[in-house]
Amino acid sequence: MKRIPVYIEDDVDQLIRHVATEERRPFNSLVREALVEYLEGRGVTVASRVREPQTTVDDPEWRERFLATLESMQADAPQLTPEEIEELEAEIDAVVAEVREERWQRSQQPDTTHD
Repeated sequence: MKRIPVYIEDDVDQLIRHVATEERRPFNSLVREALVEYLEGRGVTVASRVREPQTTVDDPEWRERFLATLESMQADAPQLTPEEIEELEAEIDAVVAEVREERWQRSQQPDTTHD
């Protein structure tokens, strides 16, 4: 999470603080929620947040293992049956869904570090 300075009008500040008090929620949490809802209203969802591209791999050993695995997969690919390809795709889809769910669950946990 990143801390950013935001300037708002005094009356908006008072309204947000009033709602936060009524709902017994931290001010910052309410502002974050409002920003997310605004972005979702514009068609930008939490799942589609823009992230920095991962253009380099710092760990040479990891890169070497990745390239070896990729090469092995490419060599084996023509030997796979359509059923095996479907099974592999299903496994990949399941892992992707699991990772997305874990990330979503983490994003839903209240942040207590900046409130």
